Amino acid sequence: MQDDAASENREQIFDYVSSYPGSHLRKIARELDIRLSTLRYHLDHLEKSGLIVSQKQNNLKIYFVSGKLKPEEKALAPLLQQKRFRDIILVLIESPGSTFSQIAQRLSMSPSTASKYINILEDRDVLSHEKVGRQKRYRIKDEKSVIEILKTYKKLMADMSYEIRMPMNAIVGMTSLLLNDNITPEQKDFVETIRISADALMAVVNDILDFSKIERENTGLEIQTFNLRGSIEDALQSFAEKAAAKRLNLAYVMDKISPNVIIGDPKKLKQILVSLLDHAINNTRKGEVVLFVSSVRSDPLFEIHFQVKDTAPGIPADEIDHLFDSAVKTRAANKSKEIYRDLVESKGLVELMSGRIWAESKMGEGSTIHFTIKTKHVPNISPLTGVQLPLDGKRILILDGSKTIRDFLTAQAIEWGMIPVAAAGNGDASGLLNAVEPFDIALLDAGISQNLGLAAAKEIRKADKSLPLVAMTFAGQRIDSDLFASTLAKPIRQADLFNSISSVFSGPILPSYGTPNHLESARPGSMRVLLAEDNLSNQKVILMMLKRLGYPAKAVSNGREALQALESEHFDVVLMDVRMPEMDGLEATRVIRQRWDGKLKIIAVTAYALKGDREQCLAAGMDDYISKPVKMEELAEMLGKHQNA
Repeated sequence: MQDDAASENREQIFDYVSSYPGSHLRKIARELDIRLSTLRYHLDHLEKSGLIVSQKQNNLKIYFVSGKLKPEEKALAPLLQQKRFRDIILVLIESPGSTFSQIAQRLSMSPSTASKYINILEDRDVLSHEKVGRQKRYRIKDEKSVIEILKTYKKLMADMSYEIRMPMNAIVGMTSLLLNDNITPEQKDFVETIRISADALMAVVNDILDFSKIERENTGLEIQTFNLRGSIEDALQSFAEKAAAKRLNLAYVMDKISPNVIIGDPKKLKQILVSLLDHAINNTRKGEVVLFVSSVRSDPLFEIHFQVKDTAPGIPADEIDHLFDSAVKTRAANKSKEIYRDLVESKGLVELMSGRIWAESKMGEGSTIHFTIKTKHVPNISPLTGVQLPLDGKRILILDGSKTIRDFLTAQAIEWGMIPVAAAGNGDASGLLNAVEPFDIALLDAGISQNLGLAAAKEIRKADKSLPLVAMTFAGQRIDSDLFASTLAKPIRQADLFNSISSVFSGPILPSYGTPNHLESARPGSMRVLLAEDNLSNQKVILMMLKRLGYPAKAVSNGREALQALESEHFDVVLMDVRMPEMDGLEATRVIRQRWDGKLKIIAVTAYALKGDREQCLAAGMDDYISKPVKMEELAEMLGKHQNA
């Protein structure tokens, strides 16, 4: 009997590997509902019997039926794990017969680097060449097989994306919930460090799994409504640790004309900002990197002007005009070539958004990269616009060595109705306290030099024993002093600044994580939400988010249970996972669209977040799409969007 059961299992596994070549252990175990230890035993048996073969890709074993993996595919699969090999292969798929210099120019590679990788591909029998005069023209030997193995590689990356995003959803979600709780400053510092690290990890994952780069496809814009300030703050936040490690001040200044909510592609805008900020931080040894945002309104459009300004040594004049040109060869260092490649890609994205990009620099004084985009705006008033009653008339002392940060904090304090006094250092702190009316709160820079911040705090304490002090620190920096009431991490988010100040007077009012504008559309009890999610940790996180946002909700574990819930109760919105047992989200959506009218909104909430996944969800009948890991402000914005539709 045991032998019969084992044979049946092995036949089932063999059939699955035959139908889905390139699958890895965890995926097969999940799809066939087999324990990992049992599956590993059967796979080893099938491999020893010669029925299947395995191959390592990105530290994962993937399986194929014997004889179905061609020799050229065996040679190519390991190479695809390295970006430079993929790039050369993709160039030759698009432009067969390209010369050595054309490939190097297209990819902004140095000649020696391109030569090394092309020679390896020829040695592995992936490429061939023909001589035309003095030049070699390269082609892929078996383009059909190469394209097929690229699809297998893409499928593996999609599975990896899913496996990573599922647990990350619980980590990011629980972190955002904790940051909105009444926790101690030390606990907040711990949680903030987890959040920053999680965001950094997701940025790495997204870069690795960016199939617009892997496939070099012609990508269009994914137009949606999004919060501009939130996107800017998210981009800056992804470099919080990198800036802290170099002791650089990282900040942004946004003028009052710039719209709060715009219509466009938030992912591509963030990709541009991340590339330019990365370039600036990499080239800046000391000082600061600041993003300035201003706008010109011309109904119905806004032209938004972004400036990434650094205090780096500067860019040579002969490089400025070619900074965004793929043919740049003026720097020999490969690291610089990689940075320039990101700038070239940024230029293409800016032009896709009807904008332009250029640079200015003066040696010894730093450089500024400008870009513009054209966009429509959505009328929206942030809860942090204008005078804030808890802060109106309060006197605030601002001590920071950066004029940019002093100006930003001063302007924000004035908008909220406060009376600010700003200074650069700590030497005149006690003098300021004695020369004017008493202050209600003080913000002290403890980032660039913690000792200066502590010295200023001690000096202030000699003149005023009770004045609440807030330490402005770098990300992850801990202040071991009871002199401060709280800490405020740089780069400073508007909502965090408001909470740090207002908590002194009346307690925090807005969520400290994310941008408050995301949360203003939630009206408690206005919509009933059905959550279809089979992962219990993710169920718990999203239900708690919905509770915090004021939406009554119920959870089910698969599409079939979702249909049963809709039969017996009224819901306005379904948050639908895609991969679920018994009946998946796509199938459940098709059934819902047949049985119920279009008033019921269905939003995909899924760990499938690669190119084409959104389109697949919309084609099944869903109204919108949000990828995991889900942040509370993103969920609030999504629900608010469909609540007001």
